[in-house]
Amino acid sequence: QSPVAPDAVSNIKSSRLLTMSITSTAGLPQISTIETSIVNDAGVETRVGAPVVVKLDGNASQVQATVKVPANQPVLEGTVRLTTADPLQEDNVRYFSCGVQPTPKVLLISDRIEESRYLRNALQPEDLELAGVRLCNCRTVVTASAGDQNFSEYDAVFLINATRPDASLWNALQKYAEDGGGVFVVAGSSRIQPAAWSGPEAKSLLPASPLTIVRFLKEPAELQLSNGSHGLVRHFEKDETLRVELVACAFDRCWAVEADPSSTVLMRFSGPANRPALLERKIGRGRCMLFTSAMDNMTDGGSEWNNLSNSWSFLVLAEKVLQEMTGASDFRRNFVAGQVIDLPVPAALRFEQFLLRRPGLRQTRGSLQPEQSAVLIDDADEAGHYLVRPFESPSSFIAGFCVNDPDAETDLTRVPDDQLMAIAGPDRATILHDPAELQRAVRAGRLGVEVFPVLLGLLLILFSAEHLMANFFYDEVQKKPVAV
Repeated sequence: QSPVAPDAVSNIKSSRLLTMSITSTAGLPQISTIETSIVNDAGVETRVGAPVVVKLDGNASQVQATVKVPANQPVLEGTVRLTTADPLQEDNVRYFSCGVQPTPKVLLISDRIEESRYLRNALQPEDLELAGVRLCNCRTVVTASAGDQNFSEYDAVFLINATRPDASLWNALQKYAEDGGGVFVVAGSSRIQPAAWSGPEAKSLLPASPLTIVRFLKEPAELQLSNGSHGLVRHFEKDETLRVELVACAFDRCWAVEADPSSTVLMRFSGPANRPALLERKIGRGRCMLFTSAMDNMTDGGSEWNNLSNSWSFLVLAEKVLQEMTGASDFRRNFVAGQVIDLPVPAALRFEQFLLRRPGLRQTRGSLQPEQSAVLIDDADEAGHYLVRPFESPSSFIAGFCVNDPDAETDLTRVPDDQLMAIAGPDRATILHDPAELQRAVRAGRLGVEVFPVLLGLLLILFSAEHLMANFFYDEVQKKPVAV
């Protein structure tokens, strides 16, 4: 099956984890190896890491490989190859692509610096920062000085437990989101004043307005995934271990909220009313997300609300939220052959013509109409890597993606008899399992059934019947002697 790779990663010297699901059929060697390679612009593959040994026993096996992200490369392209030789080689290679983005700049706003420290450390671990590794450029300010910041300089803005944000701050965040920015709001403090979060300025931005604090008295609540079509939720649904770890977090309280009709609930709390936990709302070209519980580990704050900060799933949740805020998850780069591929083009990077590099380094030319905001490709039927570049344009836009064959095309599992009969109909098909039966059926279809022995038997019966009847009706009558 196709490998699971992120569609975008930060442009840093780091490693990313590649997860693959390997499924085999009977008759193959028991042990094989999987090699992961990176492909450069010239199409040359360079193997990365050591080969991974996998057992092929007919069941699905999870395999992981580490891929180092090259610096100053806008697109990361690679292949995963099964080294086992078998009669069907087409499904032994899978392609993956992901974009490499600049290190995001994030602004964290809170009444107290301590309230945003834990979330900041999840986005940019302190030990990595001391080692010179930058996953995220974070800046922390207090709410009182947030108005002095230029939000357009940041890729995402996090507002954490602000007690009384004024109208000017709500307006600035709303304009920032309309221009394409991402705003993430955490409502996880008992000091929050709902009146300051329910004004017209706040309602123009927030997915929901806080009403009152709700405590889960009988038993702690758990997070439940609500919208499986959303990228953030889908990531947790695909990884069972991660989903179980997230669900295991216990929540003692949250804010009851009044959701905006245009918002989408991504996660809910278990228990009475299934209250919203994570909501999202599209604002212009950007978005705003709201989490209705705490995201800190302070003893007089988040520790009284939940134990989310004690779970490693919180680190994944923070990373996925950041990807949503920066729009990294909006750009899909891994497709199946036959799909219509939609590549969004920002307004500032528009162009008229582009070159599409196809597998085998073959190039074709396309055009982007003035009314189009995305490049549409409907003929990417060949498996491999693709790259879109503007032609005769100063635009710096570049988009790489890959195409893999559908898994069903190389799935040679036999279809059950009842399913075949349901498809073809009982009067239109005959199922044969033995070669001798097939030969007899073909012979009967070509030559027909020999009827001469049957006709000869019928003729013999007819002649015999006629002979008996003749003897019965035409016997000679004996004449009586006449006396003289």
